[in-house]
Amino acid sequence: MGIDILLNKVFQTNDSAVFRHHKDDENLQQVICQLFSAYFADDHADELTNDPIFTAILNKDSLASQPTLSRFFNRLDEGTLSQFEQITKELRRRVVSPREAENDIVGLGFHAA
Repeated sequence: MGIDILLNKVFQTNDSAVFRHHKDDENLQQVICQLFSAYFADDHADELTNDPIFTAILNKDSLASQPTLSRFFNRLDEGTLSQFEQITKELRRRVVSPREAENDIVGLGFHAA
């Protein structure tokens, strides 16, 4: 489904920082993976920072920490809500007319390196 590519293309926050080690679309992907895996609490991010499965799925050396995700959540606003709506519509469209996925890990749509 190419969720990672879609989020990279569509999702942005009002972030004034010039450089971030963990970009917002990557933070969102991490949150989605954590929720799918039943890691609901914010502090689970700290436990998963160097988890080999999560780092492989998300193609990262390390994941964002709980404080990084908290700052990410604080950047969400009305604009990001409308982006979520756009992302949801596009994912529904893709599910209704599925294409053959290549290199997808467990069907989540995050592409392997």
